[in-house]
Amino acid sequence: MGQPQSPRERCSCSNTNCVERPLTRLFEALGRVVAACPWPFLLLPPLLSAGLGAGFIFLPGRQTNDIEGQFTPTGGPAKAERDFVRRYFPTNDSERFSAERLPTEGAYAALIAVAAKDDASVLEREAWDEVLLLDDEVRDADYERLCARSGGTCASANPLLQLLTYANGSALPELPFPGGGGGGDVFLGTALGGVRTDGSGRVERARAVKLMYYLREDG
Repeated sequence: MGQPQSPRERCSCSNTNCVERPLTRLFEALGRVVAACPWPFLLLPPLLSAGLGAGFIFLPGRQTNDIEGQFTPTGGPAKAERDFVRRYFPTNDSERFSAERLPTEGAYAALIAVAAKDDASVLEREAWDEVLLLDDEVRDADYERLCARSGGTCASANPLLQLLTYANGSALPELPFPGGGGGGDVFLGTALGGVRTDGSGRVERARAVKLMYYLREDG
């Protein structure tokens, strides 16, 4: 018969030698192995880390940036209807672009010009001249090569640029808001922000103006 365990070897809340002793022997043996053959323990961890970390070079190509695919139902009826519109009502961004015919928001760049002061208006003569300079800077870049075209020229999505003209220092032209500009054909609700109107609904001041520039999607 085996000898009964000494009280010092029994596990209890005040005696943990039954756990400590085997762990001590285990780490003692491991230390002897490491001391006898140190190179595998020095080389394997860096090599293993480098091998597993090499997969990160493929991460940029595997990232999913398609917001529609991530946040909309797969095979939803809206997507089927959009595909139907694309199939039977195709667009031609190179020759006959029309923003109203786009089945999506389209490819575009948008700039928002804001008046420098809270009580200033972007429609004032000096501020509007800077807006026109900003528009010229955009068109002087590669926009003419990339823009959606209609009738041989870049399609204009900013009718306010034609409506608002200052001739010989004239005052602000009458602009009904939100609709009614250009003989009632132009909607200004998406072009002007922070608008204040008079009693007849005509624009007195606007804090910001939005400029849109559509780009070709069909190459």
